[in-house]
This record gives sequence, C-alpha cells and structure tokens, in this order.
Amino acid sequence: MSRRSDFEGHCLDLFAPLGPVLARRMFGGCGFYLGGAFFAIGDPDEWRLWLKVDDATRGAFEAAGGEPFVYLGRGKREVSLSYYAPPPEALDDAEGMLPWARLAVEAARRALAARLTRARERARRAGRGSGRTTRPTGRRATSPARRRRRRWGPAGPGPGSTRR
Repeated sequence: MSRRSDFEGHCLDLFAPLGPVLARRMFGGCGFYLGGAFFAIGDPDEWRLWLKVDDATRGAFEAAGGEPFVYLGRGKREVSLSYYAPPPEALDDAEGMLPWARLAVEAARRALAARLTRARERARRAGRGSGRTTRPTGRRATSPARRRRRRWGPAGPGPGSTRR
C-alpha cells in the first residue's frame, strides 16, 4: 500500500463513527466528505489532518492548541483557510477524534447551508424562481423569426450575402 492510501485508510477509520465518510484526492492531499459537506483536509506526506472550523468552533480548536491550515498563495503570501488541526492525541483513535470531527461536520454543514442560501438568493434576484419559464442560462427563449431578425435586421439579408 502507498503512504497516501495508508493515511486515507487511517483517517476513514477515525471518522467511521460519524457514518459513511468519503475520501477524495485533491491537490496532492485528500479531502473528507460526509453527506456532501467537506469537513477535513489531509496531507498524507506529512501525516497531518485539519478539520473545518467556523466562528462557533474556532475557539475550541485554538484552546486545544490547534494550528490553522496555511498554504503559500500567489506572490509567496500565506493564505489561511477555515481548517484547524485537532489535538495530536485525537489522531490516535476514533474515540478521541469523534468530538473534534463532530464539531468539524457541524461547521461544514453550516457553511454548506449558508452557501446554498446565498445561491438561492442570487437566483431569486436574477428573476429565476419567479414563476416565469426560463432557459437554464436565465435568457428568454426566442422564436426562429425573432432570431432571423436579430441576425439580419428588419430588411433581411443584403444582396450578395452568403450568410445563412
């Protein structure tokens, strides 16, 4: 087995009490999902794990000594995401990881719900969902005659035109 699959398997064992957790490879690491909510990032090379936090859970992770997930962005500037490392002893067994993983899943679900609410609000403001029938792009469907007028103008194609 590779180091990556060893790490993924260990993390899936840690997260097993939560339910059916899905691991996906991403950017040289792996991400963990529960019910569509992305709640953890793992680095198999360094054998490190970071869990999703928000304003309600960040304090608990900071108090336990967790460090934020940071990467170098453009211009060698450090970028921090809303993921913190759990206490080191939590990586030893599922029982120790369970309370931290639950906090992460709750934060991920709140973030997912907020993202869906924002998307619904944008769609509502754009006129979708107002009862009108629209195409998926949000543009109104046009008749063939209207499309021809738009293409050629009211007089139709000019003399010697090859466009159809």
